[in-house]
Amino acid sequence: MLELTQEEVNKAVVRATQIAEEKVEPGQPASPAASFESYVAAAEEIGIPRDAMLQALREQHVLPSISYKVGDQVFAKSVDGAYYAASIIEVNEDNTAQVRFVGGSHHRVTLNDLRPFALVPGAILQFQDEAQLGSGIWYSGKLVDYNADRQKVTMTLVGTSYTVPVTMVRLKPTGVRAPKLPLSTRMLLTRAITISSISGLGVGFVLAYILFALLHH
Repeated sequence: MLELTQEEVNKAVVRATQIAEEKVEPGQPASPAASFESYVAAAEEIGIPRDAMLQALREQHVLPSISYKVGDQVFAKSVDGAYYAASIIEVNEDNTAQVRFVGGSHHRVTLNDLRPFALVPGAILQFQDEAQLGSGIWYSGKLVDYNADRQKVTMTLVGTSYTVPVTMVRLKPTGVRAPKLPLSTRMLLTRAITISSISGLGVGFVLAYILFALLHH
């Protein structure tokens, strides 16, 4: 039987509880691999719905994905290592697939480079909003809503909501470490924290100040 680490189990249980509380309908069939059945059963015993636990495991990419077919909407790995919304236009016998990204380009990937298109509230995604946040920077935010008809995603970051096209969201690149903040930015953060501790400013104001300064520095 495949064993999960304690950290993976804890994360899955916490996320499954969130999904259950939000009453989200999972987008994938409830048919886990046999090696994960004990974890799903244990979750059910403590009151976590089966579908919620399955969705949480899939989001962590520890539960093998379902068999992909032509027409499936997925997140596919791009040349930059991140995963973008795409649809499958061909599945090959060598475990590769031809995908068409929502932006229009085509790419050939392995099936291991596909992720379920699970846009459920609470999921952490990277996004861009050129109109409000400028271009070139990907921000990590929490998904609030996905409008399939309009192909729009609403994200929240530091208490502010942003609605962007599906083309402007992605799953973060794997195996890529966040860049170290430049010295001037680190000094700015330290200054903001120091001011808040001395003057008793609210956390929300401090975070807004930090974000504003980072965007305009």
